[in-house]
Amino acid sequence: MLATLRTRVSWVSVDLIPVKSPRNRASSRAVVVGGGLIGLCCANALSRRGWAVTIVAERQPGEASLAAGGILGPSVESAVGWTHAFGVKARDRYPELIDDLKDRTGIHVSLLRNGILEVALTAEEAARLEREAPIGSQWLTPESLRDMEPALGHASGALYHPGDGAVDNVLLLSALNRALAVDPSVEFADVKAMELLTRAGTASIGIRTRHGLHEGDVVVLAAGSWTPLLAGLPRKIPVTPVRGQMLALGAHPLTHVAYGPRGYIVPRGENSVAGSTMELSGFDVATTEEGTSAIAAAALSLCPPLRVAPEVARWCGLRPMTPDLLPIIGRDPAHASLLYACGHSRNGILLAPITGEIIASLADGEAAQPDVLPFSIERFRGKC
Repeated sequence: MLATLRTRVSWVSVDLIPVKSPRNRASSRAVVVGGGLIGLCCANALSRRGWAVTIVAERQPGEASLAAGGILGPSVESAVGWTHAFGVKARDRYPELIDDLKDRTGIHVSLLRNGILEVALTAEEAARLEREAPIGSQWLTPESLRDMEPALGHASGALYHPGDGAVDNVLLLSALNRALAVDPSVEFADVKAMELLTRAGTASIGIRTRHGLHEGDVVVLAAGSWTPLLAGLPRKIPVTPVRGQMLALGAHPLTHVAYGPRGYIVPRGENSVAGSTMELSGFDVATTEEGTSAIAAAALSLCPPLRVAPEVARWCGLRPMTPDLLPIIGRDPAHASLLYACGHSRNGILLAPITGEIIASLADGEAAQPDVLPFSIERFRGKC
């Protein structure tokens, strides 16, 4: 799951263009392109800091925010060093956000923090996982695993990652939309963003749509896989859509997220969400028999009691993938008023709240934190 966070990236030296704090916070406006979880978290964080925000977003089939499994798993796949620390920091933002949204909307977003089980199905996998266990994770013998999750009693053991888990991303998206819909400082423009416009010699920046121009002191690009399609970009944005097919099965034999060598299972209400494929298929959002059959086979090998569970739904989403699987977060090196929040690959749900906080702090002219520098778009200079 956390291929994004386990990638080793050398530190990037970035000369950030100074940005003055807003002259008058009440009159400062941000334009956020994208209405998925990343865009909404950016809008939410900006609004909480006193910005007026316009969200420019037209619904697209295959948006990753609705399609994801919602896993919050910075410890999965032995993420190391700063990548693990950043992922844990991102994961631990969730309780505060969930409580805030419940207070503002009355919507209780389900949040699992009871840990993720990284399951070994063979003795070889067990030996590898036990050997590579990160600090803070615990190896469970087959007997201990069976006591925790009887439905996994056939397995050869598992790594238990306490604190990790999952969020109901569908409910989260609904809660954020409702909170922002009643926020007087936020407006929604349900229209496609067509072109980024800048004016030489000024800090003014805007987004052109078929209904007109939305101008602001900053523009945040958070449109997921569709971000590179915007005209007028100052540089190429190396984000590619990667299709991930999913299944919902009508049973819930697990109480923990189970992550296996070929797929994962997330308990969600009365169902189990199983995923996922990784397919370079452009913007094709059709499910396939081959893809869903592979997901079903992986889910059944991981949790055999699901064999009797009926299929409830199948769908897919388009992950916005970068070449190194790390997100692009930060200012454009030539346009200080242009902020990137895209390319989150397989970790958009995990990183959404912390991305919003980072973008809002940058918009306010605060210095970038060291752990954000590896996410700069500068790392792709001369490579794309």
